[in-house]
Amino acid sequence: MSKVTAHEILADLARVRAELGRTPNRIEYGAKGKFSGALVTATFGSYALMLKLSGLQYSTKGRRDKQEIRKEVFAATIKEAADRKPVAQPPKIYNHILVWSDRHKPYHHPDTNAFLIGLNRKYKFDLVIDIGDGEDFHGMSFHDTDVDTLSSGHELRAAIDSNKELYAEFPVVMACESNHSSMVYRKGKHHGFPRHVLKGYREVLEAPEGWTWHHEIVVQMSNGKRCLFAHGYSSNVLQASQKRGMSCVQGHYHSKMGIQYWQNADGMHFAAQTGCMIDDAAYAFAYNKLGLDRPILGCLRIEAGVPHILPMFLDKNGRWTGIVP
Repeated sequence: MSKVTAHEILADLARVRAELGRTPNRIEYGAKGKFSGALVTATFGSYALMLKLSGLQYSTKGRRDKQEIRKEVFAATIKEAADRKPVAQPPKIYNHILVWSDRHKPYHHPDTNAFLIGLNRKYKFDLVIDIGDGEDFHGMSFHDTDVDTLSSGHELRAAIDSNKELYAEFPVVMACESNHSSMVYRKGKHHGFPRHVLKGYREVLEAPEGWTWHHEIVVQMSNGKRCLFAHGYSSNVLQASQKRGMSCVQGHYHSKMGIQYWQNADGMHFAAQTGCMIDDAAYAFAYNKLGLDRPILGCLRIEAGVPHILPMFLDKNGRWTGIVP
């Protein structure tokens, strides 16, 4: 018998006894004691002999219910598990994904919110991605601004007020950083402001806690394939998808909407453009009045790993027809 070990066990037994106000039985000591039953047996021969050598005697008087003791042991086990470092979890798999892009608020199409809400009510998406340029920030542009548009402050207030309806319908959204939405930070950098002294996207836009911003987003679809979402790598989205070796969705190019497929040794992949949700008649887009390619309104859904175009059909007055594709 190791005298040092025996002394430590007996001291710990005395501590447990003081806590309980009586001599603990073997199960109680197992729940509250520092030393295992195997060590007690190896040191003293048995729990009963340990009590005898310590001068203590276990009394059955006031004996607790075994179920109560089991609960204590279970609680101690749960606490021990909670104190351990978290184990890496497998990536979340998404089956119903909505992707919208280039709303350019407050210069968005007036039926944008109604269209997106209508899609969500029909398909009940489990992931929503804003692929960028949700706000225009025309008044802060590095290019010449139109004097007939709103001031920077009025633009921002109008965008926030318009977003409130979307915040209520979509409390959780993953958004991509983009050239227009990042204008606040680009301007700050241009004038020598460190980024950490500026407000974050959520605070600037008064967005819910569930809205997060990312340089790019990669998710696992329910077909086991990965998909990359970014605001805009190249006008050739197929080439961008092939270079990254996975399916890819991007926005940025207002007059592009479509899906292309390609295949490698890992299987079939897609490359998609989302179109946009802008108001083509707004002053902010006057630069494109003479362009042959016109903006295509709509967005994209991915169902079980398969992309589907969701065009926003307009009537002769340029308003949404109410058709949910």
